[in-house]
Amino acid sequence: MTSQEQIAVYLADETKLYQDWYQQVIRSDEDATSQPIATMPSVAELKAMAKEWWQRLYAKNQTVMRKWFCKTPLRHGETACVWWKRIRDISHESRDLIIAIMVDLALAPIIHPSHLEVSVTVIVTNHFLDMVCEGEECGD
Repeated sequence: MTSQEQIAVYLADETKLYQDWYQQVIRSDEDATSQPIATMPSVAELKAMAKEWWQRLYAKNQTVMRKWFCKTPLRHGETACVWWKRIRDISHESRDLIIAIMVDLALAPIIHPSHLEVSVTVIVTNHFLDMVCEGEECGD
């Protein structure tokens, strides 16, 4: 399955998105020899965990993310943040897929390759890019 197809699957199924995110990102960061003893957290709990995960990831990589999203023009001349702010409130699955692919390309050096599709889908659907794109240097 291609990255675009996998992102489309996640956009269509929020439960699968968060369960896969938990298993791929959170469980893989834990000791590989440990065995899960609890049931899968609820989607609400997983969303809260995702928010904490993003805040830690962003804090660690803030300079790189803000440089790429706020300062680097895309092919059409706008920065990623200017483009994101213009289209973020449009409700359309194709828009989320396009943004997720763009974020996939931007965050590939920061996020483990096996986590990219699920991670960028979580980032886009939760509007976590708002944190990256806030401030005067990003066009506010």
